Amino acid sequence: MVATKDAPNTHAAFRFGDAAPTLAAHEELWWFFNDAGADLVSAAPPTAWFFDLEIALLVAEERCAEAALATQIVGQRIDALDKIDKAVLEGVYTLHPRSVQVERALGVLAGAVEALPVVCAEHLAARMWGLTRAKTPAEWLEERVRNGGAAAVTMWAAPAEAACAAAVRVYDHVRGHGPKVVPGRLDEEVLGRWTRSLR
Repeated sequence: MVATKDAPNTHAAFRFGDAAPTLAAHEELWWFFNDAGADLVSAAPPTAWFFDLEIALLVAEERCAEAALATQIVGQRIDALDKIDKAVLEGVYTLHPRSVQVERALGVLAGAVEALPVVCAEHLAARMWGLTRAKTPAEWLEERVRNGGAAAVTMWAAPAEAACAAAVRVYDHVRGHGPKVVPGRLDEEVLGRWTRSLR
């Protein structure tokens, strides 16, 4: 299944061979790489103008604190991974605008292909030899698909799928079986345990 712009974070789209992240891991990673920055900004909701501004600001501050805690927890888990697993998860979970051709050729794996060391090395070699002006592996993949069709990039799909499978297994192992830590869904046990560990 290929993730689309309409349903990019569908859990079913993130199955890599026989491996898939747990739903909790999937939601954490999606939130961390796409929504954490926005959730860390403490702003009063629009309803603050109709109701008590002080209460609205306290709610916004609480949401911001919850997002900071979730960011710290997920960030620590990601920091426990090796560099390649981090890059693959970031590539596969971060939303980037891509052409329809790249989406069709690689689907949800496009970001993981961009993060593969072999793709980065081949992109640098192509730049060194003057074969491309693409500044990033992502631009280079777009160029390759534009010039050579899907066949120009699909040879990296299998290695990317294997890298994704390994990365989600490692992340699931590191996160354990506890509840998910996406803001708005943190339970009291998680908040208490992590707050005590920070002291």
